[in-house]
Amino acid sequence: MNRQESTPQGASDSAAQGRPSAKPSPRERMERCHSALTLAFGPGGRYESWDLSVSEGRDMPSMEVRRGEVSPTIEALRDDPALAFDQLSYLTATDELPEEPRFRLVYFLASTKYSWRLKVHTKIAEADARVRSIVSLHSGANWMEREVYDMFGIRFEGHPELKRILMPEEYGHHPLRKDFPIEGIQPDRLYREWEAARNAAYGEGRGAGNGR
Repeated sequence: MNRQESTPQGASDSAAQGRPSAKPSPRERMERCHSALTLAFGPGGRYESWDLSVSEGRDMPSMEVRRGEVSPTIEALRDDPALAFDQLSYLTATDELPEEPRFRLVYFLASTKYSWRLKVHTKIAEADARVRSIVSLHSGANWMEREVYDMFGIRFEGHPELKRILMPEEYGHHPLRKDFPIEGIQPDRLYREWEAARNAAYGEGRGAGNGR
């Protein structure tokens, strides 16, 4: 590898003068990230025709996209070498009832190459609460999408095994929706049967591991 080509701008001058190269501050990193996103998705950019908006945000740039453009946008953010958002840090949702569209789905991405962070979000209507899965792009989204489905009822099309992860499969409610009662809705028999089966399976596995 040619070390000179891979050295960040300004680093060689600092090294020549015997000083360690200064790392950019969090604010500088955020500004550089926002500039790169604007160049890519703004007027005259590589993805100029895409219907989305980019803003600075409070602690990281923010990008709002249409529901149908979530997967291709995240793929472009990952594969474009000038952006390189190669890591999905977290995926969650919020219920903004009584607003419509009711739900906001939020993806937090990171670039390990540039030490950048980015929030990508989209709005989803209650009447058609579904979006394309990104498990094929980021395998770590698997259980995150299942949790959002379980807690909010948003379906992820193309998910390899979309089922509840915290509540029993037959439970007819989504606990993180705003209209879910504060005192809760006990799943009663369903939960007890599910918990008993899980404990039995765990006990059998532990016994097998101890040679019993």
